Amino acid sequence: MFDMALYALTCFIGAMLQSLCGFGSGILAMSVLPHFYHSYTLSLVLSTFLSFAICISIVMKEYKYVNIRMLIPIIIGNILATTSIMYFWDGSANYTMKKILGGFLILLSLYFIFFNRDIKIKPAFKTGLLSGLLGGTGNSFFSMGGPPVVAYLIITSRDNKEYIASLQAYFSFSATYVTISRYMRGMVTEDVWPIFFAGLPFIFIGIWIGRKLFGMLDEKKLKLVVYTLMALSGAVMILTN
Repeated sequence: MFDMALYALTCFIGAMLQSLCGFGSGILAMSVLPHFYHSYTLSLVLSTFLSFAICISIVMKEYKYVNIRMLIPIIIGNILATTSIMYFWDGSANYTMKKILGGFLILLSLYFIFFNRDIKIKPAFKTGLLSGLLGGTGNSFFSMGGPPVVAYLIITSRDNKEYIASLQAYFSFSATYVTISRYMRGMVTEDVWPIFFAGLPFIFIGIWIGRKLFGMLDEKKLKLVVYTLMALSGAVMILTN
């Protein structure tokens, strides 16, 4: 009973964070789920399913703000990273790498917070490709591939609407592609479906509240919230096993 309540709360808070900041559901899920489900692989798959449900719901409402041209190099980078990792990876997590990524996220977010005015990045194929490579790597190993792409899109997007819509479109594609790759490797099992569907009502409530809060943030406040969440995400990656 306690496990189900914690799972419902994870779905609710994850959906609210994702709707408000553009990311966070995967990080929260992978900080909680592995502690009470029987396998790391099940937690990975379930986290990705939950993320997809959240992202596709947001995209369906904000699709007209999606910047397809900006997403193309990011998606290419994601495909390259995900395909390479899934081909060679044995399904286990490298926790040393996870802690290194966590430390990098903290430093990156602190830099963005204190030197935000000095950061000027224009949408470019190379930088988009790099963010996609880093995002695909993090998503494949830990279901936490958001921050590199978040850092790129929050700076290069024209406004909050374009940022949130384009990011959720990217996550929707990423979740679909990595799930197909995992399914072909036999990582998607039948026991994930009942758990996933049980969380959907709490996801929809979280999305509704998150979208209400999102409308209250201007560009400056949104960036501060996003960078703060990035720092917290890095801390979670360092402190959790």
